[in-house]
Amino acid sequence: MLYYFASVDDLLVTALREVNERYCAELAAIRDVDGLTAHVVRYAEQDRFLLIAEYELWLLAARRDDLCDELTGWTASCRTWPSASPRVAPTAWPPRSTGSTSGPRSRESTLPRSARSSRMHSERSGGPDLSRTWSGRLLDVAAAVLPGVRRVRGQKESFAQAWEDANRAALASDRPLWVALGDSMTQGIGAASVEGGWVPRLNALLGEPFAVVNLSASGARVADVLEHQLPRMRALSASPVLVTVLVGANDMLTRGRRRAVPDRFGRVLEQLPPGRSVVATLPRRNAAARAANALIDAAAGDGRVHVAELRGPALSPIRGSLADDWFHPNDVGYARIAGLFEAPVRAAARLGGPV
Repeated sequence: MLYYFASVDDLLVTALREVNERYCAELAAIRDVDGLTAHVVRYAEQDRFLLIAEYELWLLAARRDDLCDELTGWTASCRTWPSASPRVAPTAWPPRSTGSTSGPRSRESTLPRSARSSRMHSERSGGPDLSRTWSGRLLDVAAAVLPGVRRVRGQKESFAQAWEDANRAALASDRPLWVALGDSMTQGIGAASVEGGWVPRLNALLGEPFAVVNLSASGARVADVLEHQLPRMRALSASPVLVTVLVGANDMLTRGRRRAVPDRFGRVLEQLPPGRSVVATLPRRNAAARAANALIDAAAGDGRVHVAELRGPALSPIRGSLADDWFHPNDVGYARIAGLFEAPVRAAARLGGPV
């Protein structure tokens, strides 16, 4: 195969583009909901290995800036499909609930379990409905047919509930308070258990000096930290002695999401408790990530924050450190992240030891 391609990387890029073109063409040829259902069933039952391969290619596109246009094209095809068909009215699906017990199920009842749990968690926490993003819907579909994705995706509700219970216990404790802000990686999604995430691992490594209040949410972006998690932190009955921020991965998936990252990240940095906060850099190398990292470096230079360095080889090697969905860290990956946070957390909390 490499006779025709300069490298394995070129082969993967070509495969992604051809798969994307074929998928968009197939979607455009579907003219009604029955056709769409048959298409999904065919993928789930007959083309399982193809679906796994295509999911891996989608993850490749999500991580690479030069493939962003392919991801955007796929999203546009999914968003415009109903309006492209003369036989499907965009406002007619899914059907509205009429309140009748014999009528169609409500939109909530037709959601996959993981999407419903995300919505319920957002309602409990006062945060955004993260199940309605296109990436969230894609992962819900993938979870229906890929066991690894389903297992990791299925952790969202139980992990969120475990942290809510732990948060209540932490607030009733007399130990110093650590507030953790961020996305699914701060929830620990992908680990074998909640205790396998980087936050519990690091607290244990330090001798458990903190009562941890974890305000993170699966699917969260920088805007969610700014608009929901920071206000919740300020409303707590006790002030934290330590604040950590690990967020930005979900903002890197498309160009549209990345545009506002530097401005929002700057505003997050302005609202963190000075000297008591540890912020992780973004490992991506696109312009938005570099701009956000420059803001983090500047804040560290002023003594406002401490830095957990995730750039460069910090998270390597990737092999063996990813969960079954090939996206989130597993226990190995979270142990590595805990190690990267240890020194700056010790410095911020004045715990002593290695810095």
